[in-house]
Parts: sequence; C-alpha cells; structure tokens
Amino acid sequence: MRTIQPTENYIFAKAITQDAVSSSGIILSTKQEKKTAEVINIGEEVKLIKPKDEIYYIPTPHTQGIKLNGEDFLLIHKDNVIGIVKDNE
Repeated sequence: MRTIQPTENYIFAKAITQDAVSSSGIILSTKQEKKTAEVINIGEEVKLIKPKDEIYYIPTPHTQGIKLNGEDFLLIHKDNVIGIVKDNE
C-alpha cells in the first residue's frame, strides 16, 4: 500500500466522518464531515502530534485533498491543528 511522507510542517491524515443526526433521531446526511482527522504520517518539523492521533483542525484553502489507493486523505499544515483528542486516564 502506498502512503505519503509529508515534508516539514505538514500532516498526512484521513478525515473522520460522522452522520449528522437531528434531535429527533433523523439522519441528516450520510457523510457530514467533522473537522477531525486521524494522523497517518507527520513531517519532521511536527513535534506534538504523532501517527494515530486524532486531531481537530481548521480547514483552509491550503488544506490539500489527496486521493491515494482509492481513498481520500488530507495534507494539513501543523498551524491549522487546534487540538489533539486525548482519553482521560
């Protein structure tokens, strides 16, 4: 399987999608994108984020969509990451 090793400040990730559900339980969309992604690879300048982390990000015109191995991925600049999802332990 092919992958991408991002350069410097970029993160290669797969967007996480979730169905949007109304308060009455009606599914509003089959693929409502949350602004979260699972990290696949990171550039060498990215320090606090590691592969398999779930991140919250701000999509910008510089967020690049990539199709690889028949799947959709993202290249996200590290400055657009606003949080890392952590489990309370």
